[in-house]
Amino acid sequence: MQSVTATSRCKYEFSDGMRNGPLSTALLVIFIALFCSDDVLGQAFEFSWDRATIYSIVTDQFHNGDPSNDQAGRQTKEGVSSNVSSGPFGGDFAGIMAKIEDDYFGNLGVDAICISQVHPRSASNDRYSSIWSLDYSRISPSYGTVDEFERLVNTAHDRGLRVIMEVSLPQRTEELAVDSLSTENRQVIREILDEKWGESGSEMTRSLVHYFDRSGYPVDSDYTTIKWLTDWVRNFGIDAFRIRDAEMVETNLLSVLKAEGVGALRTWKSENPTKSNDDLEFWLMAEVQNHGPVKSQYHDAGVDATANFSFANGDENLDAIYSDYSASISSDPAFNMVSFVSSSASKLYERTDLINAGTELYLLPGVIQIFYGDETARPHGENNSEHGDLLSPMNWDDADETVRNHWSKLGQFRSQHPAVAAGVHELIDDNPYSFYRGVRIGANVDEIIVVMGATGRTQLNVRKYFPDDTILRDAYTGKISMVSFGEAAFEAGEHGVLLLELVE
Repeated sequence: MQSVTATSRCKYEFSDGMRNGPLSTALLVIFIALFCSDDVLGQAFEFSWDRATIYSIVTDQFHNGDPSNDQAGRQTKEGVSSNVSSGPFGGDFAGIMAKIEDDYFGNLGVDAICISQVHPRSASNDRYSSIWSLDYSRISPSYGTVDEFERLVNTAHDRGLRVIMEVSLPQRTEELAVDSLSTENRQVIREILDEKWGESGSEMTRSLVHYFDRSGYPVDSDYTTIKWLTDWVRNFGIDAFRIRDAEMVETNLLSVLKAEGVGALRTWKSENPTKSNDDLEFWLMAEVQNHGPVKSQYHDAGVDATANFSFANGDENLDAIYSDYSASISSDPAFNMVSFVSSSASKLYERTDLINAGTELYLLPGVIQIFYGDETARPHGENNSEHGDLLSPMNWDDADETVRNHWSKLGQFRSQHPAVAAGVHELIDDNPYSFYRGVRIGANVDEIIVVMGATGRTQLNVRKYFPDDTILRDAYTGKISMVSFGEAAFEAGEHGVLLLELVE
């Protein structure tokens, strides 16, 4: 592979006499501070789903921002409060919004948050973490109100974050008389929904009937669920869905969900031009159990990216993974995957090895997803039959700051360099492991070099990528070096990672 050639560098040249010795280093530091500091972090690149870093939140477990709703009752079939907790931990929209305002996600390099299902859970399947939903048209009161949800989405957008909702289609909304809804008789639909919502729900009734009249879709619970789910997009500007258990969903329904989501987001953006961050289309991610880093029928059905369960297994050589992922993504613009080390659908990564896990995850080509608490070494939860020991309350009071700081540095580097997720990957050396990535986006070029497992003073042969007098900075430590005789030298930090970027 050929490296990408940069189009601009720091405009000042250094003489050969300034390349070596303590004096040259001091002069170099002063020079960069005076003339090049504004360009050290590179150019700003627009957000793209193909390079996204997603943070996956289990709302109840994440952060309790409003204890007053901890015992908010769930809606039951009888329409009365069941007076049970939303779960043992009380996380809510207020808690998520507080962390957005604290720039918690931005510090991790996150540009999209995925919120676990927000709807009231079924009275017959009343576990706090259940994906079964009682009513897709409503918000669970234990998480907050519709107004709070809207403020959360608006606050996220104001901070440059996209919002993904976790949804599911295989389950049924039990409160709706599904058998009766399967008829073509619109009057029956009106009677069912008027009884369900009363006079206050007449607008929702008319909206649903209009949806079936407009689309010509079969009148059944699947298409009704799609309508209610995409209403959240249309009304609040939700940017994307992550659909759980997509292997249980017919691919034609995934196509409909994507099409309705696209139309709904276009409508919201046209009606809310000052709230929209971009003109990107609605994005759909599918979580298919044991799906790997390959294109499949889900992509053909309109899914933009599938969850990649293979990476968490860690069975392959790391450079082979990086190289294969980079080649697959760069050769097919319509293909991408979402990789992770932990998830609610798989397992928690080994808690004692999260430094290495963060390094390998953040430097992956393609989209990545952080599962809440991996960055703080959140401990395993109490084992149960539904989720094993995957879920536990976020460990805000005893977070592992060493792990979190490491993940933050990696996240900032990834967010500032599209070459990490989208660049052409080339192996430089096996010992220490080092690689180059470069990408051209429009008129701009981004180039990086990464080293893992470095110790002490590390000398790198970068002749193929950067000419002499190029100034490089290690984003992990902040140290700088000028390429001399085809080499750059850096003192490795505590965890042996060098994140090299151009000082433009």
